[in-house]
Amino acid sequence: MFNEFSLVEKVFSFKVVKNINEMLMDIKQTYTFQNVSEEEDFESGYNDVLDGIDPEAIQKFIDDCEDILNVKQGLVKKLTRIVEKLRNPSEYGDLFYGLTREIFLFLEDNSDRDDIDKLYFNLSIINSKLPENILAIQKLYLNNINKLIPRLTFDILSLDKYDNTSKETDVSYNLSFHIEENIIENKKFKIKGLNRLEIYSLYSLVSKNLFLTYKILQKMK
Repeated sequence: MFNEFSLVEKVFSFKVVKNINEMLMDIKQTYTFQNVSEEEDFESGYNDVLDGIDPEAIQKFIDDCEDILNVKQGLVKKLTRIVEKLRNPSEYGDLFYGLTREIFLFLEDNSDRDDIDKLYFNLSIINSKLPENILAIQKLYLNNINKLIPRLTFDILSLDKYDNTSKETDVSYNLSFHIEENIIENKKFKIKGLNRLEIYSLYSLVSKNLFLTYKILQKMK
């Protein structure tokens, strides 16, 4: 029913270039910095990239350390793409499509990692305030998302910020990618118009399928 069930397995065989974090780590370990200040600036920028939150901080890192970053071919271009994505978050009309798209893009850039089999994801809502009815939809829609995408967990605490005076119907998310205890990357994206009837319809369909599966398993015992 949903392509995301097999998405992870399908992309693991893709041949891609070394990921950004490893390229930056290689520079940290092998580059001869001119002085302590230059090394500290690089370290600060490296941490900004890992956080994946502030596009202006990452752009400053690119501007200040471009000569250093250029020792890794294509690294500046990759970092610039991160800045562009943070400044212009991806927008989708369907949450499942948005999730699988963002996961696919990440895996396309990182599937050559030796530890990719340990990858898991965490999703959270980053809106400061949302109407209570929109948050209620989110709770229904996402509370058991790991039943559909086993490697994905949802931060239920990110729902605790409702404001019934808010007219917002678009929901912004942060999707973080983890390997063991390390955050590899954060991706921001937005789902437009979550007050639409399709959301209720899709949730009803998913709930019905999960319920039927549960009943079948019960009968098999």
